[in-house]
Amino acid sequence: MFGVDDAIAAVGNIVGKAMDHWLPKSMDEKDREELKLKASMWAMEQGLKEDQGFRDFIVKYEGAAKDAGPLITFIRGMIRPAITVAITAAYIRGWLKPEVFTVEQMVVLKPALLVVLIFWFGDKALQRSGLLDVFKRKE
Repeated sequence: MFGVDDAIAAVGNIVGKAMDHWLPKSMDEKDREELKLKASMWAMEQGLKEDQGFRDFIVKYEGAAKDAGPLITFIRGMIRPAITVAITAAYIRGWLKPEVFTVEQMVVLKPALLVVLIFWFGDKALQRSGLLDVFKRKE
């Protein structure tokens, strides 16, 4: 799956390409690479700072797991499985009994089911299975 580290690396790559475009062609190759590296590292550091700031905000806003009671920890742990069961059950029910949902509702459930499947099995597994191709063909 595409995570924060991938996004930060992609930004570093974009910065490097931008530097290739904007730096003068007459610049020494060694200086060019060194400047690209420094700019990419700076961009990655800024991205990591932003990510850490967001994580700190979440911990401050919601509290750390170690500070929550057992009931809150249980509820937090059950959110994703409950959403998974609800979306999967709705999709299966709509598939088995087409009169339960309208076509538009089933169209909305398709991406929701894909999100659930990608969460549990990962993007690579779904791509290799061919399931994504089946959904694309029907649209």
